Amino acid sequence: MEERGVEVGHATLNRWVIRYSPAIAVKAKSQTLKIMETELSEVVIFSP
Repeated sequence: MEERGVEVGHATLNRWVIRYSPAIAVKAKSQTLKIMETELSEVVIFSP
């Protein structure tokens, strides 16, 4: 925020973390599952 010239106190950042971190965690978890599904679909098993 400082790069954009906005001064934000630590209490404000803490409130943002408490408010938005659950939504960010859900989004990250769903993206992780999609990545895992993509990787699993590209696995090739070779048999001797």
